[in-house]
Order: sequence, then C-alpha cells, then structure tokens
Amino acid sequence: MSSISTIFIIDDDPVFQAILNMSLSQIDHPKDVKMFSNGKDAITALHGRACCHRILVFLDLHMPIMDGWEFLSQLQQHPFCKDVRVIITSSSTLKEDKVRAQQFPQVWSFQEKPLNLSLIKEMVGEHFKY
Repeated sequence: MSSISTIFIIDDDPVFQAILNMSLSQIDHPKDVKMFSNGKDAITALHGRACCHRILVFLDLHMPIMDGWEFLSQLQQHPFCKDVRVIITSSSTLKEDKVRAQQFPQVWSFQEKPLNLSLIKEMVGEHFKY
C-alpha cells in the first residue's frame, strides 16, 4: 500500500491554487493537499504535524504576511526541514532570485509562472518515488 504524501500549495492567488490543485488531482498517488495564502500559516501547519516527512511544497515568493523567502528562512530553523522539498513557483524572472533560491537546500526547482503542468506532474511523480 502506498503511503500518503503531503503537498503544500503556498500562494496568495486562489486561481493559481485551484489550477495547481486540479492538476495534482490527476496524479495517481494518495496525497493530502493543503493550501495556504501565506508562509506564516504554512509554517504553523508544519509545526502542528507529528511527522513532516514526504512533504512537497509549491511556494510563491511574493505574498503578504510572510513571503516565500521568509518561509524558507523559517524552514531552515527547524529539524523537519530536511524532509521538505520545495518547488518555487514564481512570476519572477530575476536571475538574482534564482541564485538566491539555490542557497536553500530544500529548494528542488525554480519554475516561472505560468507553469508547465506536464513538468509539474512529472516532478511530483519523481517526488513520490523519493
């Protein structure tokens, strides 16, 4: 029996959340998708989990309350962070953002919006194998 994987969508755009969630629903693997409009709520949810393994995060960089950079910094301070993989999903095309993202070991990929949903499905499938 497959284990359930948790996916966090952290983005303040409800349309993006809905499109990504719909795409993820087409992947044949047991998963629990959680959606957050800012990094603070997502960090709080991570703190509340008894076990934080197998979490894949789709992270926007520009959000109110706590942006993606702040989320990544907070994530670094917790022991569960090594079990979290992050795919940055941003409208940013700045080279500086891509270089900065590489400084965080949890960042697996940097994808510019709009997303290539086929690539996202492939990456999620790869994550479930890991």
